[in-house]
Amino acid sequence: MLVAHPRFLVLKTRFLESLDGRASMISGLILRGHQESFDRQPTIDELGRQLHTLNGTAGTFGFDDISFAAAEAEAVVTEGLDLSDCEYLDTVIDEMMLAIAVSRGTIADPVAKAF
Repeated sequence: MLVAHPRFLVLKTRFLESLDGRASMISGLILRGHQESFDRQPTIDELGRQLHTLNGTAGTFGFDDISFAAAEAEAVVTEGLDLSDCEYLDTVIDEMMLAIAVSRGTIADPVAKAF
């Protein structure tokens, strides 16, 4: 079974270790998109690529909450939104960051605590 294969576990661990950097990059792109007063398209394109990659990689390693949130954020970004004013994207990104924190074990799962 692939999930128990030692190489798969090494890759999964590396993915978890990369989440803080990925989250910082995505947050930085969103901030840059909010601040840019000129052509935002390159920033939007890069943000879409980063979210697409995070979506697929998280799904591969079984982090469905991260994958779902990244897919939702990617859909918002690729619909041609204006990054200078998008509260919904901020909410989706907050959900994704929460899923990352839960997956990394840096905070407890708030849903699991409720039950």
